[in-house]
Amino acid sequence: MNTTLLNQCSGNIFTSPQQLLQFIQRLEQDQQFIQHVSSSCETDCNLTYQLSHLAQSTSLNTVSTPQLGARHFSRLTRCYYCNNHGHFSRCCLERPKRTTRKSNPSLIYAHVFINNRKTRVQLDSGAEYSFITLAALSKIRHSQILPSKAVAHLADTSTLLPLLGEVRLHIRLNDTVTPITALVVKHLNSDFILGSDWFFCTGARIEYDRHQVPVRSYNGRSSAPFDKHIDSLALAVKLINSITVPPREVSIIQAKVDISSAKAAYFYPDADFYNVNLFRLFQQC
Repeated sequence: MNTTLLNQCSGNIFTSPQQLLQFIQRLEQDQQFIQHVSSSCETDCNLTYQLSHLAQSTSLNTVSTPQLGARHFSRLTRCYYCNNHGHFSRCCLERPKRTTRKSNPSLIYAHVFINNRKTRVQLDSGAEYSFITLAALSKIRHSQILPSKAVAHLADTSTLLPLLGEVRLHIRLNDTVTPITALVVKHLNSDFILGSDWFFCTGARIEYDRHQVPVRSYNGRSSAPFDKHIDSLALAVKLINSITVPPREVSIIQAKVDISSAKAAYFYPDADFYNVNLFRLFQQC
């Protein structure tokens, strides 16, 4: 009840019925207001209790979407790849997966200067010597080709590699100049191969994680990046021994290739040669 009204009316004598009527009306209004406020508080408390009890008893995983909402969702979602409804394009099964093409880590190439001419060379720490083809040697200035007493084998360690001689060359990688003796051959899988002799003289290492080849230099160590423009290499496959295949028969032959190391090798016949239906070649792994 309004305390101000009680203080004003206490100890007073109502001299007229109008004053008493006004007092009673104000008293009734105050009681109605108090009842309205108390009933609103009880309703809010009950509603809060019901909501909290429902939240505790209901798990998020058990909330089911109405069927009407599911149909509405499937109708709105449309894949922009297959143009079907019910899923997004990132979850489409018909969308091709992304494939990353990785280069063959066994074939490592870098750019160096051979007698002041920039050349792409293959780095092969498994090769005992450094090799250069006669065609690549003819493009640079070089000293006289001298006879060589070295003996070189292919990767099978049994087939001899014919040598034309040896030549003295200067290899420059950044500020490091290294004189080496390279063996001259007629045909090879690469124009120039830097072997273990160059690795030993320069202290070179192959860092696969950084894609570079560091060597000793006057300022500590300097490095050259890999040439990443090589992913595969086509080589000529040659017979080790001559063989005659009789008609309508199958023969297993031994072949050789001019490479010392490779992670994976695949053989396929020449297209022009394979179109001649004289015989058929099979690959045996």
